[in-house]
Amino acid sequence: MTKIMIADVLYSTTDETFYVLNKAHDNAFKYYAETLEDVFDKLKQDKWIQCGKVNRINNLLADMFKKDENYIAVWEE
Repeated sequence: MTKIMIADVLYSTTDETFYVLNKAHDNAFKYYAETLEDVFDKLKQDKWIQCGKVNRINNLLADMFKKDENYIAVWEE
């Protein structure tokens, strides 16, 4: 069974790099769904904009979304 993760992303101005934090996004519960596609739909309905991919700590890619000045990463485990 797959698990969908939604984590905060930090943008470091020091080295101009995005880092996936080991912390679930505060409002992640609002977006959880059965499939990754359904999660993406919920995020887009809430005005999150998909803005690329970001490396996780294990060098696997996650989809990244931006809303205002906040970034989150979304992936399946």
